[in-house]
Amino acid sequence: MPQSRKAEWALVIGALIVSMLLWFGRGRSTDMQFEDAVAFTIVPSDREDLACSAGARAGALGCAFDEGGARVDVPPEKMLQPFVTLDGRVVLLAGVFEQKLVHDWWQRSTQNGESLRATIDCQMANRATVAGAKIRWKTSGPWAPQAMLSAAAVVECTVR
Repeated sequence: MPQSRKAEWALVIGALIVSMLLWFGRGRSTDMQFEDAVAFTIVPSDREDLACSAGARAGALGCAFDEGGARVDVPPEKMLQPFVTLDGRVVLLAGVFEQKLVHDWWQRSTQNGESLRATIDCQMANRATVAGAKIRWKTSGPWAPQAMLSAAAVVECTVR
């Protein structure tokens, strides 16, 4: 078989392999996927400070701001916010402060003027991946672009 023919067949086989990987891997997250549970820390001001901006939604979940930074109408239980897990990963979670135990902790903390950090453990649902989002850690802070982030709604959280 001539050398150019071998190169053509190698290219076809390579394309088939890539196509199969893409086909069978569709709908799955990348290695950034997290487990069904996640732990992170928060302070009371995080409820208002933490935000994300993105052009697309993660299913029913969405950022409070569009890709241009304009506010979008998203219900609090569906609004994604960035958090850093105890093992250092940035994830987008929706509904953290709407969870009863977290809300009660936040209410007590703000009423008492406390700014103590709490560790939160949550179970996840509706996991997705968000590409091209921007996050910020303070209301007046700059937006930080992110290539790819895992996102999920929380279904049950506890406060340590």
